[in-house]
Amino acid sequence: KAELLETNKVERTRLEMQHQEDSERIEQEHNEMLRKIRSEMDHRLAAEEAEMASTVALVRDESNRRITAEREAAARRLEETRAQTNKQLQKERQVTGSVMQVLKELPPLQTAIELGDLRMLEEELVKWTMDVLPERFGDCRGVVEAVVKLAQERLVTWRSVEHTWREVMREAEHLPDSLTALTRQSQRIFHVLKESQLTKIDLNRSDPEAMDRITQVLYAWQERAMLHSNVVQRLIVRKTVTWPHLGSFDFADLDICLRLVDRDPSCHVFLARAKALAENDNTSPQDLKPLLSHIETMLFFLKYTGTEDLWLAHKEFKNQVSELDPFVSQCLQWVEQEYPPGSELVKSVNGEDLMDGKNVNSVLRELRAPRSFLLRDSMGCFREIFYQWALAMKSTFNLMVLPHHTQVICLLIFRRFLEQESQHHALIAQVGTGEGKSMIIAALAVYIVVVLGKKVHVVVDDETLLERDFENFKRLFDAFTVPSQSLRISGRPLTAVLCVSEERLTRKATKGGKPCMVTRIDRDADICYCEAKHVQSF
Repeated sequence: KAELLETNKVERTRLEMQHQEDSERIEQEHNEMLRKIRSEMDHRLAAEEAEMASTVALVRDESNRRITAEREAAARRLEETRAQTNKQLQKERQVTGSVMQVLKELPPLQTAIELGDLRMLEEELVKWTMDVLPERFGDCRGVVEAVVKLAQERLVTWRSVEHTWREVMREAEHLPDSLTALTRQSQRIFHVLKESQLTKIDLNRSDPEAMDRITQVLYAWQERAMLHSNVVQRLIVRKTVTWPHLGSFDFADLDICLRLVDRDPSCHVFLARAKALAENDNTSPQDLKPLLSHIETMLFFLKYTGTEDLWLAHKEFKNQVSELDPFVSQCLQWVEQEYPPGSELVKSVNGEDLMDGKNVNSVLRELRAPRSFLLRDSMGCFREIFYQWALAMKSTFNLMVLPHHTQVICLLIFRRFLEQESQHHALIAQVGTGEGKSMIIAALAVYIVVVLGKKVHVVVDDETLLERDFENFKRLFDAFTVPSQSLRISGRPLTAVLCVSEERLTRKATKGGKPCMVTRIDRDADICYCEAKHVQSF
C-alpha cells in the first residue's frame, strides 16, 4: 500500500511538471501569435495611412482644380452678363428716346381722331406726309405707321360723310311740300347722323349748327307726319338727335316711338308718363319703344285694378282642376284657403284714383302693412316683393302697379310646391301673353334666393327680351338682401347678373357698360338671367 501511494505521488508530480511545461509552451505560443498579429496590424495600418494620405492629396488637387475652373467660369459669366446688361441698357435708352419722340409728336394726331375733328385731322396729317418715317422713331415706327394709316383712312371716310352731309343740308334748305318727299329727306338726314356716329366724326366740329339743323328738319317732318303733334314727340326727336350712341335704333324706330305718343291731349295721363321718360337722361332711344308700350299696358290694367275679383280668379283656376295633377290640385286648394276672398293685398283701390299721389301713398302703406295678429298672413316675403316692385314702377313711370290676383295665386302655388315634399321635380305654369309672366318669374326668383337660400337661373330664348326683363327688374333685385346663416353676420346684398354675347358686352363696354353684365354664368350670383346656350355650357 505504501508503494502504491509512493507511485501515485511520483506520477502526480510528473503530471504537474508536464502540465506546467504545457502551460509555459502554450503561453509562449500565444505571445508569439500576438506579436505576429500586432506586427501585421501595424503593417496594414501604415499601408492604409499611406493610401489615405495619397487619396486626400488627390482629392485636394481635384477640388482645387474644380474651384479654379468654377471661379474662371463665374468670372466669364459675370463678364458676359455685364456686357449683356450694358447692351440692353443701351438698347432701352434708344427705345426710350424713340418712345419719347413718339409721345412728343403723335398725341395731336390721336387727339384729332378721338375728338372726331375733321379740320384738326387735316391739319395734323399735313405733318405726316413723308413716305418713310424718320429714324428718330426707332423701333416705334410700326406703331406710328399704324396710327398714321388709321388717320388717313379716317380722313377719307370723314370727308365722304361730310360731303354727303353738306349735300343733304343743301337740299334741306328748302323743305319739300310733299310729306313723302319730306319723309325721304328726313330718312337721309337720319342716315347721315347714324353714319357719323359709326365713323366717329363729330359733325358739330365741322358744322357747329349741325345738330340744330338736323333737329329742325325732323321737327318739320314730325309735325306733318303725326296727327297730334305734341311736346313729347319733340322731346323724343331731340333725345334721338343728341344721343351719342344710337346703335341699332333707326328711323323706323323713331317713327314708331313718335306714333306711340301720337295721342290726343285728352290722354294727358299717358302723355305725362311718356314725357317723364323722354326727359329722363338715363333712358336711351333704344329703351323708349318698349317702355312706352309698357306704359300703355300698365295703364290698361290699372284701369281695371279696382274691378278685379279674387273669387272669380279662384273660380277660373278651379275650372282646370280636372286637367291638373292631384298634387297641383292640392296646392291650389291650399292657396284658396290661405288667400281667400276678403284677404286681398290692398282693399282701398275700389273707387280711388290711383293716379293721385295721396291715394298711391296710401295704397303703398297698406300693401306693406303686416296683417293683424289674429289673421295669418300667407304672403310672407311676397308682400315685401310686391311693395318693392310697386316702388320701382312708381319711380320709373310714376304709376301705381299692383300684382293681379292671378299672379298672386300662381306665386303661392309655386311656393307650396317648393316647400312641400313631392315625387315631382318640376312645375310648369302656362301664362298668357300680357298676363305678367315676367313679374311672376322675377318675384319667384327673389323668393327662392331670399327664403329658400338657393340660386336661380332665369332662361329667356331671346337676347333682347332677356335684357329688357333684366333691366326692368334690376331695381327690384337691388332692394333685397340675402340672410346670413350666422346670427352674428348681417345679410349681404342680393346679386343679379345678365348673360350676354361677347359682341354685345364689348358694345356695352365702349358705351360705359354695367358691371352686372357677363358672358358666362357667374357661380356666385344669386340670380342670373341667361339664354339656354349659357346654361348648356355651365
